[in-house]
Amino acid sequence: MTSTKPASPLPPPGPDAPRDASRLGTGLAWVVLLILAGLSSARALRGDAVWLLLVWGAYTPFVLLPAYVILGLAVRRGQRLLALGSLALVVAHLVAVVPQVFSRAPSSDALQSPLRVVTANGNGWNQHPDETLRNLSHFDADLVCLQEVSPTWLDALRDEGWLDLYPHQHLDVREGVWGMALLSRLPLRNIDARDLNEAPGIQAEVQHMGRTVHVFCVHPAPPAGDFVASHLDALERILLWAEAHQSDSAVLLGDLNSTPYSDFSSALRAHMDDAWELAGPIGLGHTWPNNGLMYPPARLDHVYVTRSLGVSRVQRALAASSDHAPVIADIVLHAR
Repeated sequence: MTSTKPASPLPPPGPDAPRDASRLGTGLAWVVLLILAGLSSARALRGDAVWLLLVWGAYTPFVLLPAYVILGLAVRRGQRLLALGSLALVVAHLVAVVPQVFSRAPSSDALQSPLRVVTANGNGWNQHPDETLRNLSHFDADLVCLQEVSPTWLDALRDEGWLDLYPHQHLDVREGVWGMALLSRLPLRNIDARDLNEAPGIQAEVQHMGRTVHVFCVHPAPPAGDFVASHLDALERILLWAEAHQSDSAVLLGDLNSTPYSDFSSALRAHMDDAWELAGPIGLGHTWPNNGLMYPPARLDHVYVTRSLGVSRVQRALAASSDHAPVIADIVLHAR
């Protein structure tokens, strides 16, 4: 009969173990900080010209959050240089995000009733567009910019009475996700369906309170895969339209597939105001994804107005069966 010798207990951790763990944590914090700083600096220099930097900028509210953790770690461990580096990123994050969350200036300079507009990406693969339309009906809009209008959507528009409710319309129905529709209770004048690559942009004019209001309903391709160049080209054309109409009363609306932190949005603000920033509820106003998809949320659906217009209220709807939340804006006329 053989006897087994009992295993020796593991030796207790040496006195240097906590110090080694602390050094490892600090080293990892430096690695993360340098990556964050490198990507942020690259985007500041290159803008959205590179796809990775475009995505980095799009998710500005999230990508710099690790800097807060690093700052806390650095302060706790007395790492002054690490604290200063992470503090710089925290400040940059706050400068970019806080105005989006809190800065609001709704207009009270209204001449009688507002013009209520809606932008809604209904999802071209939506098998229940009737549910989405019933949800939107509650908002009683004057003008609707509808994206991803497929033959199924056309049937739903007809069955739900929307083609009668909005007798003035321009429809470009397509299979898949590139169809567009501009629907209005007010007469549409000078309709021009402009080429924006995959989906057309529908331009028109309406008369509201005796004033001509220019409208541009758009849906650029998303900046993914083979569509990146098309996306940037479409945004450039939209920007040219905004510049040409900055002295007019004009409204730009649609799924821009661009967030408020993009180069395009920064350039567009020179000519138009973001309705959400003027009169939206407190918060980031994410509109996508709206159906539980596991993607970081983003505000892709927008309404912009020129300086001769104001916005008294902006809302989001929870559109059934669509991956985008519609945006509803009440637009008012500033006195000239």
